[in-house]
Amino acid sequence: MDQTRKKGYMMKISATKIALLLVVLTMFLASTAYADGTNFVLRIQDITAGGTGEAVVISDNPASGAWSISNGYGGDGSGTVAIDVDPTSGLASPGTIFYAGTVGGLYTDVSLAYTQTGTGYSILSLSAVVGSSAAPATIQLTFEDNGYTNPLNGSVANFTGSLSAPNSEISGDPNATLTGAGTSLTLQSWIDLTNSDPNLGPDGRSVMPTSVGIPGSGISAFNGGVQTAAGEQFTGSTITDPGEGGTINSLVTPYAMYSQLTANFTGAGQASFTLTDQTGAGANGPPLSGQSVPEPASLMLLGSGLLGLGVLRKKFGRAA
Repeated sequence: MDQTRKKGYMMKISATKIALLLVVLTMFLASTAYADGTNFVLRIQDITAGGTGEAVVISDNPASGAWSISNGYGGDGSGTVAIDVDPTSGLASPGTIFYAGTVGGLYTDVSLAYTQTGTGYSILSLSAVVGSSAAPATIQLTFEDNGYTNPLNGSVANFTGSLSAPNSEISGDPNATLTGAGTSLTLQSWIDLTNSDPNLGPDGRSVMPTSVGIPGSGISAFNGGVQTAAGEQFTGSTITDPGEGGTINSLVTPYAMYSQLTANFTGAGQASFTLTDQTGAGANGPPLSGQSVPEPASLMLLGSGLLGLGVLRKKFGRAA
């Protein structure tokens, strides 16, 4: 190979390496971005009939930066919280909430709740282990974020909810698990194209009403994407749902995503799971409820109109 060709070849390789490095850095930076500049919120509550009604609410506000509290969130000596930081390594972990402690006497370990957005996708996810040591009990987790702007406004997108093992992104385990006779898990995920989300209450530990107002404008992922669908219930020792949802014909940004999961125990039991909501670019499944789909007659009229414009253009083009 002569020196001129060799020099050009090496410059081409160098340019390729630089481009690859830029892509990798862009993907890394995008994967740690917040959905918006406001709050990403988690609420954990004891909703047992005749129970305490105690709730723990934790907000991740990017403006407040990373912080953590050990064994004292809410002032009762229970609860370790870490916001935007890994409590084990101490490393920065933007867009994350960790919680370990009790709520109304029920134990909860939210090993990771996170919100992410990047080119062509947005994710809202929660990994947790919750349970009761003896008595019948019900615990509910609700989490939300708004202001998502990926994928792009007006684009065809898909919204899905999926259930798997805790921290399944790391373990690769597809199976959530339930222990204890009669233990069940009921869940639902929503995308809200009006950017509305539930009001989960003030931060801290307090007694609250045992129902969370879910906006009626949300479109659900589970049970066929019916807007008013009740949550889907899971029972059995090993459960999984690789993804339910469908296509959004024209995404409206900014939008919100939120989920609610209720674990019911008839006695001692435990539920271990990851619930993930994802909005991605492109079609995947049937159109979700609430999305307008042109009827064949409308498409014919549209085609006729375009054809007419073509004829007029051709006619006036000749006259010119």
